Amino acid sequence: SLNKVGATLHLAKRHKAPTKRSETYLGEPPRREYQIRVHVYQARGLEAADQSGLSDPYVVVRAMGQSARTEIKKKTLNPEFMQSLNLNVAMPFPMLMAPDILITLYDWDAVGKDDVIGRFFVNVEEAANMVTNPNDIEPKWFALHDADGHEVDGELLVAFEVLPADKTDRPFPKLNP
Repeated sequence: SLNKVGATLHLAKRHKAPTKRSETYLGEPPRREYQIRVHVYQARGLEAADQSGLSDPYVVVRAMGQSARTEIKKKTLNPEFMQSLNLNVAMPFPMLMAPDILITLYDWDAVGKDDVIGRFFVNVEEAANMVTNPNDIEPKWFALHDADGHEVDGELLVAFEVLPADKTDRPFPKLNP
């Protein structure tokens, strides 16, 4: 049995230690600077969250530890936001290793905690491929879901751009209703 142990030790000594490249690959992936632009157009068919039968909605976008939010639109179930939100992030490379972008629609409350109306996730690669021509942005309707993933009333019309940090001088599009 001593010979078997010795043979095992001998084999272990022959293998090279991992190089820095493989350690990076097996550990945390390299990161690159990007700007995620979320163009929030409007929502429709939202569930009433207030006793008035309406809501005071706003949108929060979260990605890679950063967040941004729209203005609150008072007393409506079909708000028009027409805002572009901007997140400067250090994203894992390749993008397929990046966590999804979380978009949450809230109802603002004057007293107490704001209520979640609904939310959805977008894969970063899907977001990056959504706008191929900055002069021709076509937003997409996304269904809202609860925390358990069940669909709830309402949809949000948004478009995404994912730009390398050196391409962020591209102007924001004008959002028309």
